Amino acid sequence: MSLRTSQLALRLDATAVSPSRRWQDGDSIAFLGGTLTLRLATDVEASARRGDELHLPLPPQASERQIQDSAEAWLRREAEQLFTNIITRHTAAAGNLAPKLQLSFAAKGGWTDVEPATRTRPGKIRCNWRLIEQAPESIEQVLASALAAVQTSSATPDLFGSVAL
Repeated sequence: MSLRTSQLALRLDATAVSPSRRWQDGDSIAFLGGTLTLRLATDVEASARRGDELHLPLPPQASERQIQDSAEAWLRREAEQLFTNIITRHTAAAGNLAPKLQLSFAAKGGWTDVEPATRTRPGKIRCNWRLIEQAPESIEQVLASALAAVQTSSATPDLFGSVAL
């Protein structure tokens, strides 16, 4: 049996859990190093976290795609809010301007991508929104590292900035 055949057999294994199976009432999603149980709820107007459950404003017959879209939209909003708070806290403590935050949807690559600040514009941090699935300590570490990269590059003196004419 070739390697490719054995890999194909693994992918086609009937006992393997389908990735789409996680988008049903009662299934779990990763959030801040733990899990949230998805609950479809017609009694809520907006997605809301209640303890270890994420209540989505969807009927019981909602499709897997509707559940996924609703859950991921909530996760992205939470990610943007948490990441912005962390960045603001770190930059305020250091007396620096906060770089612009942009959520990334890239399937590959690292957690963050940094665009250095210049004298005329603040830096930018592109952060994969799925970082919200990691533990808070990991999120803090990743964002602190990205902020250090933005600040280090923006702190570099301009070659001609101190020349008097």
